[in-house]
Amino acid sequence: MSLEVFLIPAGIMAVRAAQELHNAKNRQYEQAFESTRIQDQQLLIEGLDALGITEHQVQGELVTAQTQAGEAVFVRESDRYLAQIRNEQEATGALVQQLHSAVGQILQRRNVEKVQAQARTMGMRLMEQRAVDGSVQLVFEEA
Repeated sequence: MSLEVFLIPAGIMAVRAAQELHNAKNRQYEQAFESTRIQDQQLLIEGLDALGITEHQVQGELVTAQTQAGEAVFVRESDRYLAQIRNEQEATGALVQQLHSAVGQILQRRNVEKVQAQARTMGMRLMEQRAVDGSVQLVFEEA
């Protein structure tokens, strides 16, 4: 019997083992991070700034920020950012919730500004009324 008969199956087993190890590491990596709904890096940074987290660094698709709970890491994963504060899962969840709220307010403000600009071009004035829950009701009036 030739040595190849033993080496080929051993090579196949080694490749499978390496693939399984890689997949296990990916699953562990994904579990350590919490998914955000944020897709845009600039919006992520604006959201952090709105929360008073102004110490951040950007390296490609990676954003790191210094929080009270520790260093937060944001990694771009396909269509969204994932967040993690190392060994602080509860703090990570709280940060993501606060970030979603801040980003929602930023987007709401941007949309109100767009609608106001459109109202001016139509010769109208836009009255903004804020509810207790933070929602905004817009009313058009003739200028």
